[in-house]
Amino acid sequence: MAPQVSLELRELIVAWRHELNMSIGDIVRLSNRCDKTVRNVLKAHRDYNEFMHPFTQPRGRKRLLDRDDLNYLDAILRAEPGLFLDELQEKLRIVRNIEVSISTLSRTLSRLAITHKSIAKEAAERNEHLRATWQIAMAQYDPQQLVFIDEAGVDDQTNFRKNGWAPLGQTCVRRTSFLRGRKYSILPALSVDGIVALDIFEGSVNREYFLMFLRNHLVCAYLNILLHQLILS
Repeated sequence: MAPQVSLELRELIVAWRHELNMSIGDIVRLSNRCDKTVRNVLKAHRDYNEFMHPFTQPRGRKRLLDRDDLNYLDAILRAEPGLFLDELQEKLRIVRNIEVSISTLSRTLSRLAITHKSIAKEAAERNEHLRATWQIAMAQYDPQQLVFIDEAGVDDQTNFRKNGWAPLGQTCVRRTSFLRGRKYSILPALSVDGIVALDIFEGSVNREYFLMFLRNHLVCAYLNILLHQLILS
């Protein structure tokens, strides 16, 4: 018997189709349901303007988590996406007074199309108003006047891969050295004309080395550019 399509998934299928204009094939892959099921959900919404077919009887027992519980899960995961399942379980017990198992929570998140993935970091100090003010202030300068400098480093552990494969139930182990070895840094200066100054050296960048780079590399590079332009003119 095919798995039942939850109300939450039905709402997502309709939104994917009518709000995001996704193809049936893409919806099938996202929902993990067959082509016929997706089309039946869209047909029921088109014919009856409802997410559930009004003339079908629900199968199985009533779910432990109601709509308010699901909204609470969605809200708390938006606020803190790094929570573990046991922490969600504890919050449901304390805040919503509901006892659910870890497996129930896992299936519920799957029905809500919430998956576990790497967290993308965003600076908490970010201020859109200050960003807009800075952009307005920088608009007074000619792009030719702007130079961007950044530093990057590499050592023997830079190419060490953080993820790997191993049989189920076994730890993924790779023998490697814990010594970082020598560290090399690169300090480039980038403008609209490309990289105008570059220095590669052993060690890390500090204040003294950065000021030396500005005097001996960046300033000299721009003096050479100006001299070349004067000769051509």
